Amino acid sequence: MLVIWALLLIPITVPENLSFSWADKLIHAGLFFWLTASAFWVWRLESVAWFLLALAVLTELSQAITPWRSAEALDLLADAIGIGLARCIWRWKRQPPA
Repeated sequence: MLVIWALLLIPITVPENLSFSWADKLIHAGLFFWLTASAFWVWRLESVAWFLLALAVLTELSQAITPWRSAEALDLLADAIGIGLARCIWRWKRQPPA
């Protein structure tokens, strides 16, 4: 997790082919969806979602104090959507057949 957090703080430029208006938000949602789905698969704990949401908040706060990154509430919302979507799918898959 520390490696991922560090990667989220390094200076980056978005490639030209990903420069449409919501590309950044899709990347945020996709990354946190993948992190959440992977964590549920490994640990099978619902509390993982809360941990990852805290990581998302910490990341945005950390980006706010770095001169080469910026924090956005919409980034945090996209992170939360990715986490929530993975959690919903995980809970749906865990339900016993009717």
